[in-house]
Amino acid sequence: MLNRLALRLCTVRALRGKTFAGQNVLDSEHGAIDELATEQPKPFIIVYTDDASYSVLRRDLFGTGGSDRVDSGTQKLVIEIGITQRMVIDKDEDGTPIAEAVSLRTNSSMELTLDLIERQVKMALMDTRDEAQWAEMWRRFAIEIKDQDSQRGASARDGLRFAGRQISLSVELPKDPLPGAIGLLWQSFLGLAESDADLAQVVPALRKELSDPGLNDYQAIRGSYGLTKDEAKALQIEPDIGHLSDAPIAQVMREMGVTGIGSDVDPEALS
Repeated sequence: MLNRLALRLCTVRALRGKTFAGQNVLDSEHGAIDELATEQPKPFIIVYTDDASYSVLRRDLFGTGGSDRVDSGTQKLVIEIGITQRMVIDKDEDGTPIAEAVSLRTNSSMELTLDLIERQVKMALMDTRDEAQWAEMWRRFAIEIKDQDSQRGASARDGLRFAGRQISLSVELPKDPLPGAIGLLWQSFLGLAESDADLAQVVPALRKELSDPGLNDYQAIRGSYGLTKDEAKALQIEPDIGHLSDAPIAQVMREMGVTGIGSDVDPEALS
């Protein structure tokens, strides 16, 4: 799902430089978070997009809508915060010293820092200043937050204490873009992505994926909802037979499965 991809990318960039983790906001790091923590010099955040549950209307695999079922039509967005007792937070992101360096060697200071970073995460995603363009884009993809969970984790490895916090959001996404229909939302996202040094490299691949596959209008509609030819004809989605293509009418009729009009018409005679 491309909207899921966009949600995760927006989250990472909206958080960078806005918390005690600084630029140390990672995209989908695999492996145990406590193992990763031993390699990190300062607090870190990892963003994942986990399980999703959508209600599909007939065969519409692009749909992300919900129903009356609990927790339906949602994408899980997971934001994990990790710190260890070796870390020291002594500067703001712009390099200026904060009022007092925060040592994380005690349990209470680790808990305090986790709570502060969780607050900073929420503030960053809700940031409405003009320069917070990624936060604004995040809110355009996150139509609604259905549920919000916050869970704590802790462990010790080789004598090093680790503490973490997992924020899990159940997000309602827009319908995924249809083939050849980029739309204003994705045009805006791609324009913003081109200004990011890392994302600019993948923008051409995304544009190609969203480009027009060369379908006729009726074919695009059929594909958008997963309709068979018979269903499309019953719904009067397909145009008059003479406008389907420049091919001979008999050929078009054969492609549609039509073998004649009435009992006395030979489609080959129409070519």
